[in-house]
Amino acid sequence: MNFAYSDKVKDLAPWVSGFLDTHIVPNQQVYYDQLNEGDRWQSPAIMDEWKARAKAEGLWNLFMPANSPDGAGLTNLEYEPLAETMGRSYIAREAFNCSVPGTGSMELLDR
Repeated sequence: MNFAYSDKVKDLAPWVSGFLDTHIVPNQQVYYDQLNEGDRWQSPAIMDEWKARAKAEGLWNLFMPANSPDGAGLTNLEYEPLAETMGRSYIAREAFNCSVPGTGSMELLDR
């Protein structure tokens, strides 16, 4: 099996990593502070900002399969290295709308 990164992954990987390095990792404490200060049923404001930014930058729903108009059109093999990068932060997957178990549910709803 060929495990070399596809051109899609080579293009997306720096964007995902850069998003983490620029927005999420340096502001994780802000997220936790907002989480502890606010209404437990409301998403922290910074998470909403990250989600809007990730969506605007085309980093939203990266897990969605190639036959979905709402995703990046990646195979599981292509998505895996991006998911691994997101795993550097406990909260990053939510910002990219790639949180488990929601990903499986989203795929079912998409069909």
